[in-house]
Amino acid sequence: MRSRMYETSTSMSVFFPPTSSPKPGRGVPIGNDFEGGVFRYDPFRLYEDGYLTNLNMVVVGQIGRGKSALVKSLLYRQYLSGHEFFVLDPKGEYEGLCKLTGARRIQPSARTRLGLNPFPGYDAALEPAANLARLVLASYDLVEAVIARRLDPIERHFVDQSIRSSIQRRGLVDVVELHRGLLESPESYSTLEVGVRLGLAAEVRRLIDGDLAGLVATDGDSLFDTGSMVVDLSSLVGTAALGITVNLLLSHRQSLLAGRGAKGSYFVLDEAWALLKGATVVDWFASLWKLSRSHGIANVAVQHRLSDLSRAGAESSAGLALDSETFVVYAQPASESEAMRRFLAIPHPVASSLPRLRKGVALWKVGDRLSMVAHRLHPSEQPITDTDDAIRTSAKFSTRTEVS
Repeated sequence: MRSRMYETSTSMSVFFPPTSSPKPGRGVPIGNDFEGGVFRYDPFRLYEDGYLTNLNMVVVGQIGRGKSALVKSLLYRQYLSGHEFFVLDPKGEYEGLCKLTGARRIQPSARTRLGLNPFPGYDAALEPAANLARLVLASYDLVEAVIARRLDPIERHFVDQSIRSSIQRRGLVDVVELHRGLLESPESYSTLEVGVRLGLAAEVRRLIDGDLAGLVATDGDSLFDTGSMVVDLSSLVGTAALGITVNLLLSHRQSLLAGRGAKGSYFVLDEAWALLKGATVVDWFASLWKLSRSHGIANVAVQHRLSDLSRAGAESSAGLALDSETFVVYAQPASESEAMRRFLAIPHPVASSLPRLRKGVALWKVGDRLSMVAHRLHPSEQPITDTDDAIRTSAKFSTRTEVS
């Protein structure tokens, strides 16, 4: 049997500068660097100090090497420092974090009414034309989320008309009024134009009394206005509703950020490979990543491999990595080493060591600084990071606690 080799702090210290921490004394403690010192991290402070030019982070690692444990403990520690978080969780593994922090946990399903409000409220500081434009753009986003593609110019024209007629008729816009407006077909319209409008109306109707009923509110209320929150998407993985729900969540989130901001908070895209499906979803994520500085939000994408971002179904998904400046790399397959070396511009010996990293040890690249860090968990964090309980129970044997 071939023995497994691991890198030691002694061998790795050759390739790292004497002071590996991005800014000693600044940020929450993560663990120990190769010298045994405390490694700290806080993207908001590092940005203020000029060590980073954006707040975005990408965490990659094979299953069971510690990436999820890191993200959860980072969110918990930052929460204790006053930061909020918003997590899209396709695995359903953040319940412990919600219990520990009091964060709201939402589980979309066919039996749960989310009541998202995708339409922005009236802003008295804007001109009427600007408020109308905001409503029209929000309507485009809503319909595109349902049909899972971009509207063509004719379809956009019909949605625009529907919004304007809704405002003239009732002075407000909601999904019911949007549907009603699309059903209106003046006699001057051709058979083709009538068919396009009726097709759009049929798709929007799904949000009223069809398979997507309950996702969108009709009374203007919303569950997603304030505070830390985890959206558990596990029941929707593998269904057609997943992409539509994520689209609506992102559209609504973007609207909130544009309205009041959420500075100093985290937005986490866990298991990004499961959610980066479809051009509209990828474009939403790309927009959030590019606007992280103006929103004051640290976006975090969690993946198995960095290369998965470029295989996510749209070329622009790779922009999540290109628009990030913090990378945390746990053990990677040997096949990823060369691509990782080129993308992160790290030395050959460091890249070749990635497949041999022990569990809980990761290469951190923060700006242009490299650190090899062993993540340390506090006993109080065990309930939020233990993801092997179901395996131990079903297998009916005792094993040491694992984190993933």
